[in-house]
Amino acid sequence: MSASQKQVELGFVNLSFYKDHVISSIKEGSVIELEEINALLNECKKFFGDKPHIYISIRKNNYNVNPLMYSLLNDYKALKGIAIVTGKPQTLSTAIFESKFAHLPFKVFVNLEEAKLWVKNAI
Repeated sequence: MSASQKQVELGFVNLSFYKDHVISSIKEGSVIELEEINALLNECKKFFGDKPHIYISIRKNNYNVNPLMYSLLNDYKALKGIAIVTGKPQTLSTAIFESKFAHLPFKVFVNLEEAKLWVKNAI
């Protein structure tokens, strides 16, 4: 596995940036609303610029995402998809529900390697 090119820690998330994707691990108990989405987008824009990339979220912690926040991603053209990685049944069903609000490719995986393979095909 290649090492990340950049690591960023924000108050609610740890981000690892790679050539064509970013992997996030949102911290336990976080609530993802407008402020958090803007912070994530800002970090992605700083690293990727206009370069196409995929956002991978590893959901090992319990946190809440306001699914209406996915509509804020519509104008961010460099983002080519979202992958959720989880093995928890409850988190899996939540991610499937959230996917209905995203207007870009949104896939759910049980392991990170499957998500990384999808990145290569989706870019």
